[in-house]
Amino acid sequence: MTRLESTAIAYFKTTVESFIAYPGDLKVTAMEGEDWVTVRPSCNSLDFGRIIGGGGKLYVMISMLMELAGGKARKKFVLQRLANVHGP
Repeated sequence: MTRLESTAIAYFKTTVESFIAYPGDLKVTAMEGEDWVTVRPSCNSLDFGRIIGGGGKLYVMISMLMELAGGKARKKFVLQRLANVHGP
């Protein structure tokens, strides 16, 4: 795992873990490309609504924050759709 992949994962986890019910179930992977780092999260099914927010508004805002964090690292941090929801 590259330094920027680790940075993107840590940033996403730090942003989200404070308001979800099952932070231990949060899984995040990242893949670095030439100009970007793609971040792919998955969570407990009970936290899905907390992360995406009403109508997906919160997830869009988290995505914007990820882009800003990536800009500071001179790479675009791209947040993919919340996937692989697991749990009860």
